[in-house]
Amino acid sequence: MIATGASARKLTCPGSEHALVLRNLEDFLVLRSLLIPKKHLILIGAGFIELELAAEARMAGCRVTVLEAASRVLGRAVPAEVAGVIANEHQQQGVEIICNVQLEHIHLLGDGYVVQLAEDKSIQGDFVVAGIGAIPEIALAEAAGLQTENGISVDSFMQTSDPNIYAAGDCCSFPHPLYGRQRMRLEMWRCAREQAECAVQNMIDTPQELSTVPWFWSDQFELGLQVAGLPQLAKQIISRVRADGVTIYFGLSDGGQLVSAAGVGVGNSVAKDIRLAEILIASRKQLNPGDLANPNLNLKKLLKN
Repeated sequence: MIATGASARKLTCPGSEHALVLRNLEDFLVLRSLLIPKKHLILIGAGFIELELAAEARMAGCRVTVLEAASRVLGRAVPAEVAGVIANEHQQQGVEIICNVQLEHIHLLGDGYVVQLAEDKSIQGDFVVAGIGAIPEIALAEAAGLQTENGISVDSFMQTSDPNIYAAGDCCSFPHPLYGRQRMRLEMWRCAREQAECAVQNMIDTPQELSTVPWFWSDQFELGLQVAGLPQLAKQIISRVRADGVTIYFGLSDGGQLVSAAGVGVGNSVAKDIRLAEILIASRKQLNPGDLANPNLNLKKLLKN
């Protein structure tokens, strides 16, 4: 079985060698040593890991500026409303977020760095970290003559183009049975574990197809974010506003099938609803939008219908 993971995508602008990355323990230890009160961290990219780092840096007393090329944080990984809650929390905590930026170059200036942006704008800081995605490690697979497509190409049993070789984790893409067998690569720790378990079962002749619902979480200051399914595939968003003010956002396909659910609240407050949504997604049921929006209707009842 191949489980070579992924490596950090590098910046391509002049001076990109000055930007640190966060992908492994060594990277983490270097960054932790730099989180000193009053130091200014410039983060390029506003994904989950980058915003988690921004939160940790602020809590360590650092000044933090986040630069994002897109129009909002967290891309298409969560509904815009959830991204807005996260962005607002960061700004309330003192993180500066600048979207729609165009990076030109990074250069040294004394003991720090300058990140030069378009329109003659620049940001000066003590250190720069880039988090702009990951690239699957496929060199071994290519050397073995295996097929690749956004990673090592495997089927839903984690089998590569060579029936005697399997792959799992960030290095591979697979056709997901719950989503019309669209080929996807999921960079989520639970997915990597489930893929490895599935591969092992098939390697010992216990046929098992991977069809579990994608799920991930992220802690941002005091807020806990959880997502089940794939929000980017939703054609309709249904909001369920709970009595405590927390909103759960359900994503439906054109046919009314639940494909995702996302929520953010203090601590672990959204966990129960997201877990029930995960079960509903796996059931492939067509659901009434009014039922999903009704906070007085227990989601468990939808499982029985």
